[in-house]
Amino acid sequence: MTWSDFYLLCFLVGFGLSVLTLLAGSVHMHLPHLHFHNGIHLGHAHGHAGAHGQYVSWFNFGTLAAFLAWFGGTGYLLEHYYGVWFAASLAIATLSGLGGAAVVFWFLARSCCRTIRRWIPPISTWSAFSAGSVYRSARAAPAS
Repeated sequence: MTWSDFYLLCFLVGFGLSVLTLLAGSVHMHLPHLHFHNGIHLGHAHGHAGAHGQYVSWFNFGTLAAFLAWFGGTGYLLEHYYGVWFAASLAIATLSGLGGAAVVFWFLARSCCRTIRRWIPPISTWSAFSAGSVYRSARAAPAS
């Protein structure tokens, strides 16, 4: 198995999981999910209410599928068509996967949790320099 094959497999699995999630959500079919007691929630994304307010786990089915699709797609294009050096294509594909997963997480966080929606600014105001202020305001936001 070459790296191109590995990236293509990651893309197909990630894209397939994304399509499965889309189809399952459109017919309101609930996929099984797992709860672990170590603070990580695996499964479909939804808000939780508790003593500390609502939250969406950053590690969920949607972010995993997005990471695999973006990581695999970018890696495959860089490795197969552009012939980029292995380490560079792995690094760029990893950053691309993290970026795709981050977009899915922010969408889930904004649509599922009112507490989070209060301190995440509109996408039109995002910039690389405002990330620190978003983090600071998130820590200062009172739980309700």
